[in-house]
Amino acid sequence: MIASRPGSGRSCPGPDRVVIVSTAPLVAFALLLFDRAAHRNVRSGTPSDIPARCPVDQVRRIHHPANRKLTNIMTTPMTATTFSDPAPAQRLERAAMALTAHGFSVEILDDAAAARARTTDLIPEGASVFTGASETLRLSGIEEDLNASGRYDAIKPRTLAMDRATEADEIRRLRASPDVSVGSVHALTETGSLVVASGSGSQLPGYAGGAARAIWVVGAQKVVPDLSTALRRVEDHCLPLEDARSRAAYGWPSAVTRLLILNAEFQPGRGTVLLLREAIGF
Repeated sequence: MIASRPGSGRSCPGPDRVVIVSTAPLVAFALLLFDRAAHRNVRSGTPSDIPARCPVDQVRRIHHPANRKLTNIMTTPMTATTFSDPAPAQRLERAAMALTAHGFSVEILDDAAAARARTTDLIPEGASVFTGASETLRLSGIEEDLNASGRYDAIKPRTLAMDRATEADEIRRLRASPDVSVGSVHALTETGSLVVASGSGSQLPGYAGGAARAIWVVGAQKVVPDLSTALRRVEDHCLPLEDARSRAAYGWPSAVTRLLILNAEFQPGRGTVLLLREAIGF
């Protein structure tokens, strides 16, 4: 959208104008301030409805940091995908290599049973553990192991029993900074990023760095080529499924009110991805 100069009837941005370029839902807007003293007059590719006398700046695509860092990694185009089919071994290996280069620890496992056993191995007995809402954890049995076995200081059942009116601050602190935060993601890119959508946001602080360690169990169907496809998977695939689950379980709809993108792990080894060869969860 190009703002017109007041009273001119022309779509010619001046030095005090703002051009807003939007790519897609969930993708941040790019704000470009035009300065007549600094612009370059580039007409190539300019829409025909912009007057010839108007200066035009060339807008270049900003690539994802992972693409710049891992220039030797090719991604796989996805056309007419249903987002439910497990990615083949070659794509799992490509994603694992990219994540490893970004500081994550990655293990490729055969199935949910292997992930269930490995999660127990990774978490020391007595550690405080918070599990994010996840069909993957529920279906695999990991959620039950962590919250009901008695081996761990399970944060979720403890906070659910607390008084939200009088203990809200303590609930927030417990969920944001456990010893270990465990969950899943909604998409994992072949360029080495994790994408997590949320309605309440309760699991996101731990994932982002509040927890001493984070573990994500990820089904093979969640592997996508890049961030744009990951965001499409969240909107077109995950949200409708979660919305139906939320309506059935709680009687109200779901929504993506928060979105976390982890492009790299600041503290190498803090985040562990257990990537499965089978599909599980949304």
